[in-house]
Amino acid sequence: MINIKTEFKVIIVAFLLILLSYFFVIQPLQIVHSDDYFTPINHDIQINFVGNPNDVGGPYYNPTECTYYSGNYYCHESLPLSGQWYDGYYVNSSKQIENFIYINLETENINVQKVYLDWLDNTVWTRNTYEFTNIGSNVWEINTGSTISTYSGHKYSFDINILDVYGNHHYKSWVKAGRFGNIVRRYVYLNNPSENIEYKPFYLYNYTFLQGFGESPDRLKYDQGGPSSTTDLGKLLPSIPSDEISERLCGWWVQYWFGENIPVSTFTLESIYYHIWWNTNNGEAEMEWGVEREAVQPGIGDVSNMNEGNSITSISLDSWVWHNEYYLTAFKGNIEPIIITDNSVYQLVPILVNGNGVGGVSVISNRSFTSFVIFDIPSDNQLQSMDTDYDGLDDYTELYTYHTNPFLADTDNDGASDQEEITSNTNPNDYTDGSGGGTGDDDDDTGDMDGNEITDVRDIRYLALHIGGNPSYSILHDNGDVNCNGVVNANDVRYLALYLLYMDGYETLYPGGC
Repeated sequence: MINIKTEFKVIIVAFLLILLSYFFVIQPLQIVHSDDYFTPINHDIQINFVGNPNDVGGPYYNPTECTYYSGNYYCHESLPLSGQWYDGYYVNSSKQIENFIYINLETENINVQKVYLDWLDNTVWTRNTYEFTNIGSNVWEINTGSTISTYSGHKYSFDINILDVYGNHHYKSWVKAGRFGNIVRRYVYLNNPSENIEYKPFYLYNYTFLQGFGESPDRLKYDQGGPSSTTDLGKLLPSIPSDEISERLCGWWVQYWFGENIPVSTFTLESIYYHIWWNTNNGEAEMEWGVEREAVQPGIGDVSNMNEGNSITSISLDSWVWHNEYYLTAFKGNIEPIIITDNSVYQLVPILVNGNGVGGVSVISNRSFTSFVIFDIPSDNQLQSMDTDYDGLDDYTELYTYHTNPFLADTDNDGASDQEEITSNTNPNDYTDGSGGGTGDDDDDTGDMDGNEITDVRDIRYLALHIGGNPSYSILHDNGDVNCNGVVNANDVRYLALYLLYMDGYETLYPGGC
């Protein structure tokens, strides 16, 4: 007769054993080597290289050499990449055209049976599958191109998983130094279609930090050198700025790294066009550029001297930026040719504004006064046959005659195209001197913002929309009589312009209101 109770107990015990084996055998592998948790330290495993040996650029230090101190992990930052491994180490979070990673490592004090590459594709791990090849002594390598399929838009990382002859596993993760010396997992995007960045504008934006970290190499997302203060470092992005002002400022210099993970088509950089709004305490500065693996210092490579005397124009701003007046400098800088790849582009520092110790270095940008650079300007003949923004001005005329943005039909965002402003004898780089086809001439200014030859409430709302972004400000009143004198004319337009541009408040502009 079958003892049901005994059989039930056997089933329960078997189930518990299976459950325990799951948690204590399988689960630790999943937990310890998940996307969020990693093993950054194993001094018996030295990862020499991760990337494409035939490329250039990369981080300054070997990213994976870390230590544990006072309850935290830190990267040594004492073993610079050198020799055969100096160039081609993949930049963190970069988008690579290559569809592979070549990895080279060495082992010590481990009786190796097999070396596995535990592969992370987005959030999915493949473990104990891809094996390294021993190429002599304790050196191992793998090229993933022949064994692992990669897809554009996927991010990849890995752990090294060594099985010794005793059945023990030894792990080491692919990591980097974070902003504060902490350790974060490294990633790379593979098999991406290449993109050409020549003759395209890259605009100036802020890198924002709670504190500086001593110009340490590799601390930024793309393994770039960190700032010495919280306000001196910026980045270049292809997106058109908003109305929010980006300002980088410092007592000595400000610098901008390439800040977008673009799978760049390899090209030879021969020129940089600058269109920069800036000032210093004495109205003088130097523009410099360079390609750097370490933190950036002045002297990387002179392009041009800048001063208020050779500026294109200037604008006056209120006290929400360092200076009250800013100068526009626009010119093409010819540089010593250098090859730029999808990996070395992150070491490109197109802009370093050096105040030479005078202090007050400030660079600003927003949609109405865009600061930008363009890599590799076409020939004059080519530019004269191009009208990229379809505003009626060829690109040569925009770049070299009026110093406007050939990628924006309305450079200063005042509602009138560059060609309209030139025809109307207003400044296409100064958003304060006219709007919507206004002439900018005080003797001739009728306040006709919308071009219908009548000055009425519609002009007031047109100005409110194009400068302030809001056609229904309370100070407009129902009839557009902003200055409350019973008549809607050009003076109401001027009052509203002052309010929108300087934000002094309506009571300041017209004490007591209506």
